[in-house]
Amino acid sequence: MPRHKLPQALAEITGAAAHDPGRHRNKDPMDTNPVGKPPRYLTDLHKDIWERIAYEIPWLVRSDRQILENYCRVQARIQRDPDCPIAAYAEATKLLGRMGATPVDRHKIATDAAERDKDPLSEFLN
Repeated sequence: MPRHKLPQALAEITGAAAHDPGRHRNKDPMDTNPVGKPPRYLTDLHKDIWERIAYEIPWLVRSDRQILENYCRVQARIQRDPDCPIAAYAEATKLLGRMGATPVDRHKIATDAAERDKDPLSEFLN
């Protein structure tokens, strides 16, 4: 049975796209729509967590909404009951990792933040 194909972003991160550019050229489009506002049915605590995380993790996009909602629910449980099972803390950490919010996972995500922050005058003069 053949191996599953790599998603385009993963192929770029791992270097597979550079190794075989024809195989990985424009395979799947990247979602660039912002994550947006929290769903109306979430509680105020969930919405506060959503807004904080959306601010702290600016690379989240519309396709990340479900994982962000799951994180909000787990984090709200932790905030309401700090003595909740340790599995809730592990789940919150796992979800943060999936969103690229842990130090290790942050290095796996290619963002164009450095490109946006470049000063054209500074580049010209240096």
